[in-house]
Parts: sequence; C-alpha cells; structure tokens
Amino acid sequence: MSRVPVSVTAGSLAVLLTLSACVEVRRIDGGEGEGEGEGEGEGEGEGEGEGEGEGEGEGEGEGEPPPPPPPVPGNDTCATATPLSAGGATDGTTLGANDDTLGCGGDADVAYAFTLGEESGVEITVVGGEDEFGFDVDTIVSLFADDGCEVPDLGGDPRRTCVDRSFDQEETIRAGLLSPGTYYVVVETRFPFSAGEFSIALELVPPFCEGDVLDDVVRFVDGEELTGDNEPATATNLDRGRGLGVDVDSGNIDGDPETDDALPLALCDGDEDWFLFAHLGGPLTVAASGADVAFDVVRGVPDLEAFEATGAVRATAGDVVDTGPGAELGAGLYFLKIAETAALSTLERREYSFVIDHACEGDTFDLGDPTLDALADALRPKVVLPPGGPTERTLCGADVDTVTFDVLFPGELALVLSGDAAAEIFVEFFAVDAEGNETALSPTRTDDGGTTTHTVTVEAAGLVRARLSLGSVEARAYAWDVRLPGLTGVPDNDTCATAVELVPGVAVAGRTIEAAGNFAAGTCNFEQFSDQPAADVFYRFRLDTAADVELRTTALADYSGSFGVFTLPDGACPDDVDTLVPVEIEGSFGPEPACISAGFGASVERLRLPALPAGDYVVIVDDRFGGPGVFGLQVDVYPDGFPPPPSCDADRVVSVELTAGPEPQRLTFDADQFVDHGVDATCGNGAQGRELVVTFTPSDDGALVARTIQTTDLDDVDTVLALRTDCGGTADEVCDDDGNDALLDPDGLYDSILRAPVLAGTTYFLLVDSYRADQPQAGQSIAVELVFDAQ
Repeated sequence: MSRVPVSVTAGSLAVLLTLSACVEVRRIDGGEGEGEGEGEGEGEGEGEGEGEGEGEGEGEGEGEPPPPPPPVPGNDTCATATPLSAGGATDGTTLGANDDTLGCGGDADVAYAFTLGEESGVEITVVGGEDEFGFDVDTIVSLFADDGCEVPDLGGDPRRTCVDRSFDQEETIRAGLLSPGTYYVVVETRFPFSAGEFSIALELVPPFCEGDVLDDVVRFVDGEELTGDNEPATATNLDRGRGLGVDVDSGNIDGDPETDDALPLALCDGDEDWFLFAHLGGPLTVAASGADVAFDVVRGVPDLEAFEATGAVRATAGDVVDTGPGAELGAGLYFLKIAETAALSTLERREYSFVIDHACEGDTFDLGDPTLDALADALRPKVVLPPGGPTERTLCGADVDTVTFDVLFPGELALVLSGDAAAEIFVEFFAVDAEGNETALSPTRTDDGGTTTHTVTVEAAGLVRARLSLGSVEARAYAWDVRLPGLTGVPDNDTCATAVELVPGVAVAGRTIEAAGNFAAGTCNFEQFSDQPAADVFYRFRLDTAADVELRTTALADYSGSFGVFTLPDGACPDDVDTLVPVEIEGSFGPEPACISAGFGASVERLRLPALPAGDYVVIVDDRFGGPGVFGLQVDVYPDGFPPPPSCDADRVVSVELTAGPEPQRLTFDADQFVDHGVDATCGNGAQGRELVVTFTPSDDGALVARTIQTTDLDDVDTVLALRTDCGGTADEVCDDDGNDALLDPDGLYDSILRAPVLAGTTYFLLVDSYRADQPQAGQSIAVELVFDAQ
C-alpha cells in the first residue's frame, strides 16, 4: 500500500485528482444525434450541435441510458423469507437487497427459513459466487430462532449466531441439536459494493455433541490448516496478548484484561482440550471444575527450530508433572490437558472451567519468549536507539531478561538500571557474530543512590547482547535505560563545510540524531511548508569524468527522511546552503530535482543519475516524517553505464508446477524466505522492501489469477505483486499494489491481486514484493494463491 505524504496546493489539486488511484471513471456517451442550444464548453464526442453564449437549449438524440438498479430480492426481509428445504443447493443473490441489519454486521442481507418437526442437527453451507464486477463474493451467515430474526437466541455460541471466515467464499454453520420449530438464516455480503450471487444448502444430520467454540478455531501450523484444540500442536496459547506467566482463568482466555468474556468450554465423547502456558518458576496452582472432567499439567518441549525460523510458539508434549502441595516447577513451557474421565453418550456435553495461578508473574516484554532460558536470545527485539527514558520491567525467579543492541558505532555502551531491584540484578554482556555465537565482554559497574550503571567498551559495530538475571522467586520490578555509542552529540558532518567524503562502493553509517536544520529550503520532504526545520547532514563526492551514478540509503534505525543531490560548481560550499542548485533528472512530468523521499520508515531507497557530468556534488540527507534516525549511505559509480538488470539467483527462486483447475493452489512462505534479490515491482512506489520470487512454466495457454493472503494474526505486511517473463526486466510486467483487496476483505487491505494471460512453454517470474518498511517480520508468513484457468 503506497503511503506517500502529499502536500496539496491549489495548482496541484487538478493533477492529484487526475492521478488518484483505485477510482474508475465511467462516461456515458450519447449516440449520434442532432440538437440546438446555447452554451459554452469544450468536449469531444459523437453528434452535432451549435450554440454560443449563455442560455438554455433543447435537443434530441439517442444514447445509452445508465443501467437500472437491480430489483430488490423477494426475500429481502424475514417476513418474506424464502423457504429452505434440505437436500440440494439453492441459488440466491444479495444484489438489490437492503441492509436491514438482520445479521451480524454486514451490508445487503436476505433471509431464508426452515421448520423442524423434530430434534435434529443441521449443517448450513453458503458458497459465494461473483459480484457484478467479477470479484468473489465474501458472505456472512447467521442463524436465528427468533420470529423477527433480529436477535440471536441459540445459547450465545458464536459458531451458530454468526459465521464469517475471512477470505473464504464458503461459510458453514453447524448446530448439533435444535428443537422443533422455525429457524431463519440470514446471508449478508460485507460491503455495499460487493453484493452478488451465492448458493445455500441445508442438510439435516443426526443430533451431535457440539463441544465448544475452540473446537472450530483454524490454525496454521507449518503451512497446514489444522482445526480444533485437541492436540499439543493446536493448543490454545493462554499467554497470547497477556504477557508471560500471567494468572489466567477460563473466563478470560481471550487475553483482554478489560473483559471477562466467559467461554462455554465443554468436552464431547473422546475429546481433549489442550492449552499452552509459560511458567517463571516456583509453585504453580491449577484448579479445574466440571463433572467427570480431569486435568494434567504436561511439560512442553519447545521446538527451537520452528521458533527461530518463524517466531511461532511451538512445543511437543513431554511428561506429566506434579503440581501437588509443596511442588515447585522450573521455568519453561507447560500444557494444561483437559479430558473426560467417563464415557459419554453421543449428545452428552461436559462443561468445565479452570484457573491457573503462578507464584510469580512476568511482564509484557516476556511475551514471545515463552521458554525463557532455552529461547531467551531467539526472539528478543534488537534495540537500536535509546528507548526515550527508563523502560519498566519485572524479573521473577529463573526469568532472564535479554536485550540485543545493534551497535552502529564503536565506543562505550552503558546500561542503566534503577528501582528497588537494581542493586540485586546480575548483568552479563556478549558480542554476537553473524552466526549467533557469543563472546563474553567485561563490563564495569558503578552504584549511585539506587541506580547501577553497567558499561562495556565495544570495539567494532555489531550486535551486543545484555542478559539480566535475579535468582529469586519473588518478582522484582526495575527499569532500564541505555546510552549507545555514537548517538549523542552533534554529528561531525552537521554542516556542508564538514561534509563526509563518499568513496564509491563503500557504505557509511550516519545519523540525523541531534543534527541541526541547516537546509531550510528542504529536499523533497515538504520541509518548506513547516515551521520546524528538519535535521540534516552532508556528504560529498567527485566525478573526474561523466558516469552513471547510483545513490542508496538504508534505514538502520527509525530513519524515514529524504536525500537530494546538489552541484558544487567551484567545489566549495556556499555561505547560504539554501542557494545550492539541485541536480535534475527526468520525472513523470518533466525535469525535477534529484531527490528521494523515504516515506515512512522505508528500508532502502535508490536514486539513479544517468550520465552525470564530471564535477563536485553534495548529498544532503534530511529527516522529516519519522524524526531523526540512523541510516546507511553508499554511492556507486559506473563509467561504462549502468549494468544490465540483475537476474534472480537460481538458488533463491522458488520453482513451482502450475496446476490448472478452479481450486486455488496455495503456497505459504515465512519471513526469512523474503530476501533482497535486487529487483523490485514497479508499482507501489517501487516496492523497495524484500521480495520472494516464484517461477513457473505453464503447460497450456490460459489465464492466471494470483493474490497474497495474510496467514498470521500479525498484520501490516504490505505486499505488491508483479508478473514478468524476465526476472530483471519490466517490459511486459503486470503489477498490482492493493488493487482489489477492499472488495475481498477489510483485514486484507495490504494484500494484492493480479490477473494476466499466460502462454504455454513461457517461463514467468512472480515477484511477491513488500512495500518498504512493512516487510515480513519474525512470526509472520504470507500465502500466495494461484488459480490457473487453462484454455
């Protein structure tokens, strides 16, 4: 999703309106005709007419009127609900339907009704077709037992009152036991502009035990869809959204401390329910209630490879542990296994509840580090800037708090601890190499009135890890702050006169932190429209002969400014840097200053200057939108011209066999499979984040539909899709950035979809690109669905 800051002036408004994305303008032209009238205007079209001045006129002509609105379906209300019979599917539509707020929050809705003469189980399946624009219809289905079908009245079970699976055209409601009577089914579409066709089918089945809502939860495990919570692999994570080792009960397992939404947990015959939680050490109290229901606490064995690769909390079941009086458990992952102890009949349902109390609770920073010591360093966030003040934390028992700092400049790193527990905390420092190996560093410690400062000298830029431990079962609160070397004081290249000399091919790290705002004219960051001058720093380079030049910035920490290139005619900086003349490049509307805005946290920005004349140049790196940050800057000079577009490395391209048929071919990729191939999609402002490349060669001519889908709860992976026959070339590229996703799912506004014809025997490259800062992170994955219609 392109997010480019725009400053609008009166003169530019017409241009912006012309360039607005995602707007389709339709003109209804009249046919051939004749007419007379008086008026002023310009235009093109078919027909004849004459007139002049101001006034009114009459004319006759034949044209194509706008299409009439679709008729309102006969089952637009519950009072006119269409009878629904068990057996085959019935076709329906929401086109023309009103929003009577009958269902669960969609838009256009229609109603169906069926009557049961005896107790029965039912399965209701709705499959969306296409809307009037040819897009998939995403339906929402509700089941009611109220005469007006306005109030759900089926025990509050959300599986029966409202079913809506994102990105899925098929919705199914399963009710295990309904009493004799009349029931209503409401079918809705999500948006007013996505109404369309669907089919609905009712099947009567023998009554069955329904269990609870967690039995219908769909989870993605290693790219596979698994339903339910009856095994360790699909256990419900009780710590999710709450923090590590927090007391929890079955009345509040949604992770929201502000609510007490009790879920009706229950077992059916042969059922097991598994819950995953973390413990920080010491006594653990677990209580479960329910007739003929028993529980076991089972040690979890963490899946380190899966955790490090995807960030997903994975574990297998180990031994049952003792939680009796006086028992103390070590820190780690545990499962709560709930099972029935007596055989149940087909319809019997055992309701239960549970409470888990920890002797010591952690803090929210422990979230995502559930196995403590075993994974203490696997997923800790890298800290690249001071946090802006002391950060509150808690240590507890065998808990280990770990922070990894990305040190960009050599010097002294100081970790400052404060609070009641500061003097008790033991701190270790380690240098971390590219393979993750640690080398212990020797810190010094000073104490000053309840504050302890741990200082270590860092010889070279790289990762430094601090590990904090307490060794007491009692929870102790503290706060930490950090001073990283090279990030304080005014930068040495704060003025044009002190500009750093760039060496071609050599990247340098720089910062705008604590820099002054010398260049009031601004680069392309709209600084001229602001009262606050943006911090800027200066670099320079010289060309002895004309050459093609590429400049590239890399965001290392919070940087989201811009950079521009300016000439130094006599090789010296002027007294007033605002008089610097920018180098010009050819833009969309003619020559424009050679300047790139990094938007909001762009990871990489590139600027190409073809045939740049010999001379001296200055590069001004100017922050703006995200505030001061740290960046990398590199200049590359090509005397013989830019190299040809790169081709994708064969060992990093995913090759697939394209399968023809109506069913989507789904491919799921983890964050670490997205790398910088050196190629970018052309839409989405260049989509300069990391990408994944999928290649295939169709065996038949046909039409391809490709789209990206978020597969994890973590959002904001902003994808861009591009299809081309040359991985490094864009001549025949078909590209889409967020094109039709609002019609698919409101949760998928960052996803993309493209349609293109493909030819048999031709090799294609599908770039699954990401938009700048919103790239796949640890714990996120992206699915790509391919639908190939062979001709």
